[in-house]
Amino acid sequence: NKERVMEGIKEKSSSLNASDINLLDGIRLDFGDASMLIRPSGTEPLIRVMAESTEETKTGELIRKGTSLIESVIREL
Repeated sequence: NKERVMEGIKEKSSSLNASDINLLDGIRLDFGDASMLIRPSGTEPLIRVMAESTEETKTGELIRKGTSLIESVIREL
């Protein structure tokens, strides 16, 4: 199911208005001064959301948006 979820995330990732989307190692979304990586675990039945920013509140917001995106894709399966 991870593959199906990742495909759905890829299709919906444009809704987050990232300045760049890289599909090399999962789905990396760049937002200028911040970034988010959504990728499936290779050893566990998990999809990880990792975010970086110069501001802690922005990092938290990106993690919430990534988690919401994953949850919406799962609900549609």
